[in-house]
Amino acid sequence: MPTTARVARIHEYGPPEVLRFEDIVVGEPGDDEALIRNTVIGLNFVDVYYRRGSLPVPAFPAIIGDEAAGGSRSRWQKRQERQRG
Repeated sequence: MPTTARVARIHEYGPPEVLRFEDIVVGEPGDDEALIRNTVIGLNFVDVYYRRGSLPVPAFPAIIGDEAAGGSRSRWQKRQERQRG
């Protein structure tokens, strides 16, 4: 079952109206990655700079909101769940 996330995303630089809240599909993490479930994301003034283009983003669409609170599931937990399932 795919995992989805609600993200703050920009598809171009511009005024506040270019900021969109969208649902995206998140792929399974690789062996050297972790899946983080964020419960709170903070948009702050640096994100205004990204939105305006004062600070460049690597590519569009760009997910903004660098401050987060949440938790992760370890690979060990994922393996245990697969073995049980």
